Amino acid sequence: RARTCTPWIALSALLVVASRAAAAEPAPAGEPQRYAVIGLFDQAGVDELRETVQTISGAELIEVDFDKAEAAFRFPGEEFQNVAGEALLERFDKLLGTATRNTFRVKPVRPADAAKLSRIEIPIAGLDCRGCSYSAYLAVYQIEGVDRATASFRDGRLVAWIDSAKTDRAALEAALENKRVTVVRPDSQDD
Repeated sequence: RARTCTPWIALSALLVVASRAAAAEPAPAGEPQRYAVIGLFDQAGVDELRETVQTISGAELIEVDFDKAEAAFRFPGEEFQNVAGEALLERFDKLLGTATRNTFRVKPVRPADAAKLSRIEIPIAGLDCRGCSYSAYLAVYQIEGVDRATASFRDGRLVAWIDSAKTDRAALEAALENKRVTVVRPDSQDD
């Protein structure tokens, strides 16, 4: 005897076809994610970050705010499909770290109130390359209370934005001297 197709069976078949079609399509790109970028210590690093992100499948760099050491990223690729929040951050951080031998890393944007941060500029000498500048940057950046920092061998200075309740200029200078970076003090310029 012949079977007739009821509306429920037809609807179920349509849903199965639609779900299979949807599974073949990539997930929506989602909202851009803003992360603090560790390793963004000089302007040349902005271009290096752009080039590196282009090599990471499924990730896009939207914008970089060098002054805040932050960047906005989008993750439209299949590699990041159905990944969100902390898992997305962890996956992207691992890929970025691997691609740059851990020169660049990402972490959540620090919620520090910019009005509470003090800008400390320290004249430095003895740096002759980006690698030396990176070492000076890391020495200072890893101190609790340092929100962000830049270091330039060309300009001969390190700039850090700090929470004065957690650290101070003396701690930054000590960290630099521990890495054998010459801190140029005003009294040493008069000699």
